[in-house]
Amino acid sequence: MAPDAAIAALMECLVFGYEYDHRRNRFVFISDFPIRPRGGDRAFLALVFGHVASFERLSGTRAQDQRFGTRYGLDERGPPKIVQSVKLRDTPARRHIELWLGLEFGGVAFEFA
Repeated sequence: MAPDAAIAALMECLVFGYEYDHRRNRFVFISDFPIRPRGGDRAFLALVFGHVASFERLSGTRAQDQRFGTRYGLDERGPPKIVQSVKLRDTPARRHIELWLGLEFGGVAFEFA
């Protein structure tokens, strides 16, 4: 599957976690995946974005969720997060992505190569 197709398929997927590592300029996103292997019960996806720049945590309305900045992990302290919107656009030298995990949580945005 092409990377853009995998990114587009994230809609309505359960988010297990993400982490932005500014020293390595890398963003890792882990979720379940709607396209299951033949005979499989469940599929998971780990996307690794390289050469990340301009990372931004996009605030939501729920104050408790703002504690998650460069790292999020599914835990018992709040409702699970679901991918609500994926916005991907190209610029001359890089790509820009916004991953929205609901109105309460907000999302993340960054550029990558």
